[in-house]
Amino acid sequence: MTRAVRRTGVRATAVGVAVVATGFLVPASASGGWDYAERGPETWRDHYPTCEGAAQSPVDIRRGSAVDADGTPVEGVTLDYARSSEVTVRHTGHTVQVDVPAGAGTLDVGGTAYELRQLHFHTPSEHRLSGVAQPVELHLVHAAPDGSLAVVGLLYRERAADAALHPVLSDLPGSPQDDARRVTLALDRVVPDDLDVYSYAGSLTTPPCSETVTWFVAKDVRPLSSGQVSGLEELFDGPEFPRGNARPVQPLGGRPVHATELETD
Repeated sequence: MTRAVRRTGVRATAVGVAVVATGFLVPASASGGWDYAERGPETWRDHYPTCEGAAQSPVDIRRGSAVDADGTPVEGVTLDYARSSEVTVRHTGHTVQVDVPAGAGTLDVGGTAYELRQLHFHTPSEHRLSGVAQPVELHLVHAAPDGSLAVVGLLYRERAADAALHPVLSDLPGSPQDDARRVTLALDRVVPDDLDVYSYAGSLTTPPCSETVTWFVAKDVRPLSSGQVSGLEELFDGPEFPRGNARPVQPLGGRPVHATELETD
């Protein structure tokens, strides 16, 4: 399935909708120098100076402030995901991550192919829409050969079950010590057709907080069942996750946010 993205006014070095190159898929190991508790977001800058940069993510996107992207230099972006892929689901110590095989999906930006590398979850959501956080956010991470990144962010609220994510969410690994799960995932059903998004230039939301990401954050909040939501929330609760595994919003500063559309050809 191929989808075309029309967007403007955003750097062509990376594109995102939730968010990474191979070396940044898990920016630091579960035993590394950061976490979401004592070594949490307020301390990350002490060891990763970029975490206090001027183009950090996530941000609070004010719906009325987005600028229409039509007529800007970057157009003709296409998203092509496989209908069915065997993926690996694992607990990294920081998130539940879904590793995809090579060739499972690409995001093409002006002739540069960004390969889908992995999906991962945050609870609660990291991005906010007009000040409102949601229970879950999914990041789909793409990387180009030069290391630039494209991340798609989908926010979820508690409603009906998401059938596309059922293979992943129905049997989550409970800890990093649990064996990884191998499941079949219809990647082309994870991102909905005709998706309206907000696009802005930002960063990884975990150390090293590299400012090499262009985000596409979905305007509309998608549904998950109460069981799907609670399954994730229970993994990232307690003393190690006093506020879940979500970084607080960062100042948007003068960065523009563009409204654009992800379309199916």
